[in-house]
Amino acid sequence: MDDDHVKFLLPTHKSAKQIDGNKIIVQATDGEDCPVKITRQYLHLRDSLFPGHPNLFTRKDSAIPTRQWFIRRLRHYFPKDVAGHSLRSGGATHYALLGYSWDAVQTLGRWTSEAFRLYIRKHPLFFSALLTKKQTTPLNSV
Repeated sequence: MDDDHVKFLLPTHKSAKQIDGNKIIVQATDGEDCPVKITRQYLHLRDSLFPGHPNLFTRKDSAIPTRQWFIRRLRHYFPKDVAGHSLRSGGATHYALLGYSWDAVQTLGRWTSEAFRLYIRKHPLFFSALLTKKQTTPLNSV
C-alpha cells in the first residue's frame, strides 16, 4: 500500500478458479470516501482485533468471508435489485463516466466480452454525455 493506491491479490474468482488470481489496484481519491484511507482504517482495526491475521479480509469471528457471506450482506443492506453483478456494471459505468477508454474499462472490470457497454449506455449521466458529445463526435466513435 502506498499513499496513492492499494494493491492486493484475489487468489480466485467464480468464473476462473484455476487462474493464478487477479491483481487488484485501487487508486486514492480526494475526500472522506477515499478507498486508500478507508483501507488503512480497516487494516488498523483488523490488526488491533486479530494481530498477525494472514488474510486481508476477515469476519468478526476471524473466519475468511465467503462469496455467500458477502452476497447475504449485500442483500441485507441494499435494495433487492442490487446484486453482485451490480458492482461490476456500476464499476464499468463509474470508469466510463471518468472518461476511461473502452479497453481500460473492459480490463479493469475483467470483462471477457463487450457486454459491459450495455450497462454503461443505460446510465442516464452517460446517455446525457453521449447526446452532448454527439454534436461534435459521431456516436459510434465514443
